Amino acid sequence: MRAQRWIDFRDLERRITLGPIQVVINPRLPLEADDGYQILVPLTGRTCGGQVVVHDAVTRGGAAGLLEGAVARVPKALLPLPQELVERLLGRGLPDTGGVGALLRRFVADLVDEQETLRPADGPRLGMVLLDLLTAFLAVAAETPDGPDRPDRATVVPPDPRAELTLRIRAYIQEHLPDPELGPRSVAAAHHISVSYLHRLFQDAGTTVAAWIRGLRLDRARRDLTDPVLLDLPVYAIAGRWGFVNPADFSRAFRARYGLPPKEFRLKAVSPRPVA
Repeated sequence: MRAQRWIDFRDLERRITLGPIQVVINPRLPLEADDGYQILVPLTGRTCGGQVVVHDAVTRGGAAGLLEGAVARVPKALLPLPQELVERLLGRGLPDTGGVGALLRRFVADLVDEQETLRPADGPRLGMVLLDLLTAFLAVAAETPDGPDRPDRATVVPPDPRAELTLRIRAYIQEHLPDPELGPRSVAAAHHISVSYLHRLFQDAGTTVAAWIRGLRLDRARRDLTDPVLLDLPVYAIAGRWGFVNPADFSRAFRARYGLPPKEFRLKAVSPRPVA
């Protein structure tokens, strides 16, 4: 059994950099604004009532005072969830005492415990693990019909079938990203809907099916390019493992999204840097 952790809160704000994700330990709030989400993960039962709280760093800010725990700062573009889904969770207390929430809290606690032993090469990989846990936790929280903020069971609005279908479709797309045949037709066929209806679902979220697939593929490729363990894997192979058939098309799309060709991006990303 894991021993009870006691944090010395005289040891104030520290930061761990995990690729594009930053974990701020014992932060003074509000943090400086940026275009991302601040996900408050308590490390003691006294913080936020033992609940995870999501804030929009630009429009919501954070609670005043000192947080007895950690904040994961995640760029909005990195979180593979519909923005409207995350928006519904902002400012709410999300229980983290069971299931994925418990895994998330334990991972962050272990990260805090082991921060002094981390190597620079560990950062990107741990960031991927943390991102997956945060994504799973928020997806589960969004699907839970009864939450801590719900005042009355009788007043709960029934789930929106279109929203539920969109969530299933997006999960399917993420699972099948490496398939070069993945596209609007194959996605629609897998869910027994017309291509036109699929396009309408994504138009409601202000995007297109193809753009969402391409964005996810580019993000996964970017993550691989920043992973020191994959340095021996050629850029074209990384592009291929995420469904890009034409290396030249991948290079153009990557540069348009991130401002640098993939090879140059990789060189800058894997240069030595401190983790903490």
